Order: sequence, then structure tokens, then C-alpha cells
Amino acid sequence: VSPNPASRQAQIRLAENSIPAMARIYDMSGKLLLKKRLVRETSQVDISALQNGIYVISIADDNGNSTQVKLAKI
Repeated sequence: VSPNPASRQAQIRLAENSIPAMARIYDMSGKLLLKKRLVRETSQVDISALQNGIYVISIADDNGNSTQVKLAKI
């Protein structure tokens, strides 16, 4: 995920064997705020509507693999 911190857009880059995938953005209390289906190796996610703060992006592919990363929104 880049840039990090980000202000308007976050770019998510996936491994070729992880496409397609689902990205979910949660606040620090665990509330789901946004989700987006990722169908390209590099995808843009619009985060401009989110308040400034720290978020967790959870990315899960159709093979059952998943990862989480923190994102700072400024």
C-alpha cells in the first residue's frame, strides 16, 4: 500500500497470483468503512471521504490468502 500516509488515494499492489482480491478498510474500533474488489495488479482506492487517522486495510484473495496493513490518512 502506498503512499503511506495518504490523503486522497491509496495504491494497492498485489502479487500476480493474488488477483482477484477484496480490500476492506476498517477503523481502529473494527468498523468496516469501505470495501473494493481488486481485479488488477495495481489498484487505486479512494480514501478522500475518510477522516484523518489510522486505518487497517485487510486484503483477501480468492485463494484464501490474506494480509493486513495499517494506513495513515492525512
